[in-house]
Amino acid sequence: MTARTSARRPTGRHRSRVSLRRAVTPSVYGISVPTLAIASALLVGAVGASAATLGGLKTIDLGSSDASVAIHTSGINAVWTPAVSGTSWVVNGITLTTAAPGDVFAANEKIGVALVGSSGAKICEVDLTNPTSTTTITIARAAINTACGTSGVDFTTIDKLAVTASR
Repeated sequence: MTARTSARRPTGRHRSRVSLRRAVTPSVYGISVPTLAIASALLVGAVGASAATLGGLKTIDLGSSDASVAIHTSGINAVWTPAVSGTSWVVNGITLTTAAPGDVFAANEKIGVALVGSSGAKICEVDLTNPTSTTTITIARAAINTACGTSGVDFTTIDKLAVTASR
């Protein structure tokens, strides 16, 4: 008789106790998160260093006309109206209104209104001091003629108004 040895065959799937998964590094758009963090820190440092060399920005450097940005941050609406004078149209009046609810022209606020032509050149400027706190200022034709010339400003030459305010 021959001796038979029987080898035991595995039943089912063989399961290993050792995990062969590789470590996964989180990434954004294929760039590892640690690399992004280092690059961001270097970028912030470089931008901060270059901004420090600007020396700061003050309204005195910008000119008094830009001071209105800090006062009326929502803007000022300006409308000019025409009137016939002889055979031509002239600026009859200018109405300024604060754009935001609750925003007012303060008492003693200095207002400058430059009448600018289509070429971008200033034709003339009307300066006034607001007597009381209000949301609307009306500049009459007489004040415009006093500042810009007694014959009036030709309405067709006005392209825009540049309004400045300072306190």
